[in-house]
Amino acid sequence: MPTICAIGSPWRHHGARLRVAGVQIHIVLDVVHVLEKLWDVSWEVRRAGDPAAEDWVATRALALLAGNLDHVLTTVNAEAVALPAHRRQALDGVIRYLTNNADHLHYDQTLEQGWPIATRVTEGAVRYIVADRLGITGARRDEPEPKPC
Repeated sequence: MPTICAIGSPWRHHGARLRVAGVQIHIVLDVVHVLEKLWDVSWEVRRAGDPAAEDWVATRALALLAGNLDHVLTTVNAEAVALPAHRRQALDGVIRYLTNNADHLHYDQTLEQGWPIATRVTEGAVRYIVADRLGITGARRDEPEPKPC
């Protein structure tokens, strides 16, 4: 059975269809998006510019990469409990995000397979390659537009 690794939530919609077609799909959330969520938590509980914020994010990021989502959820929840109710909304949202996407946060397994865990670099490179190609005078697209599945 062929296997593909897909990064990002749009692949969830295609996963069932691919499995029916005999393709095993491993979906992983882009680690950069998850790190942004961790930064949201860190800035919510610390003052802007606090050097401890970077250490806090780095520690949780390493835990995620090692497959320790439970540890990350426990520490984020502990931070949330320590806040007054009116400041907990952002942290509760991050906890929900991590919990709801737990099946797509197995970065340790993904890295063991040698698969990518982020697309930002690729997206940036493709943007420039496409812009360079289409920026050539007279460049045209000869193929018909792809149709959605």
